[in-house]
Amino acid sequence: MGRREPGDAPTTPALVAVLLLGLVVAVVTLTAWVVNLPRWVVVAGGVLLVAGMVLTAVLTFRAARTAGRSVGGVLWATVRAPIRFLLDFAF
Repeated sequence: MGRREPGDAPTTPALVAVLLLGLVVAVVTLTAWVVNLPRWVVVAGGVLLVAGMVLTAVLTFRAARTAGRSVGGVLWATVRAPIRFLLDFAF
């Protein structure tokens, strides 16, 4: 097993940030289905959703480039990642 270089895979803090953003979005979404939330909470949840989608796309891009995927594979993984984040945490 070879050693990993510092820039060859997503870092643990970034993955934890994606998970925390996703969990907050999930809680806001589930709560909004049950009760009427104030507008600022819904807006904050939307901002966190977009931030999580962007961060997921960036991490997926880095991981795909590190894995040596083709240009089409990198683009497909990067475009698909925010959609997966949305479906995983918001619905």
